[in-house]
Amino acid sequence: MFGTMDDDSYSRFDGAGTRAVESPWQGATFLPDLPRLEAMMSRCVTPDATWVGQTAGAIGKGLDLWIADELRRAGYEPDAVWPRADRPRVLPASSGRLLRRLPKSIRTASGERMLTAPFAEKVRELAGQSTMAVQGEFFPKQVDVLVADWDRGVELMVSTKSMTGSYGNNITNRWEEFVGDLRNIRGRFPLATLGAFYLSDIGLVGEKDNFARLQEMLRRLRNKTESGAAYDATGLVLANASGAGKAELRMDQVPDDLRPGRFFEDLIRTAFERLPNSERAAARRMYGTKELPTIEVTGIPDEIASN
Repeated sequence: MFGTMDDDSYSRFDGAGTRAVESPWQGATFLPDLPRLEAMMSRCVTPDATWVGQTAGAIGKGLDLWIADELRRAGYEPDAVWPRADRPRVLPASSGRLLRRLPKSIRTASGERMLTAPFAEKVRELAGQSTMAVQGEFFPKQVDVLVADWDRGVELMVSTKSMTGSYGNNITNRWEEFVGDLRNIRGRFPLATLGAFYLSDIGLVGEKDNFARLQEMLRRLRNKTESGAAYDATGLVLANASGAGKAELRMDQVPDDLRPGRFFEDLIRTAFERLPNSERAAARRMYGTKELPTIEVTGIPDEIASN
């Protein structure tokens, strides 16, 4: 995994909405912080109610940051999920552990006390990145949301897409991209938990047939009857560019099986099933005390083992 730190395209979302800090779990139900997502998407709307920054990926960057924040709200460690909430957006987990373990000061060879804060900041600067790529089975892939470490490779990955025009062609292209990402990453990391998440206004602008096709795509992408060729979770948000430079989420138009809450439930449950019970302890405690099957007990799922 590698990248650079010379750009921060997430900064446009700084201060957007109030970041929820309470647990997203209500029993077995995940309650996503949709008001914050709406505030973040409003940063991508012009005063004359049009989407801005589509070619530069502004909407997608906002989605990435929101999904990463929701995983942190569910108990993942602050540095574990990339993009991070602050710069650097990518900090290797091993570097983060080192920085957390540093004492406030150390004694030099001459006996002087030296504060470690300047050293820690320099390490953070040198180790940090703004983008991330993963070596797949066939080629390196620039990824959107990632949980990974040197001792396990890719643990969890979410691919995000947005679409606010050219719906027919875009669905075809995005479908091919999702399938390609899945095959490439799953080939090298068969136990990775993979999600696909979409934001569009397609259901709000009279594109009835294409909206049905988009739903079909998201459902078929998680169709586990196709050996090794399924995402573990897929989700959808519908958003309108409304007046006064605001985005308006229209979740009443999203089917229950594609809602963000269901997406996070499927994603996190699957991630826990594929990790030993000792891993992600804080997130597991927040999730609940229910016993989950693990790979050590149940074996690798057929759709992955046969890949």
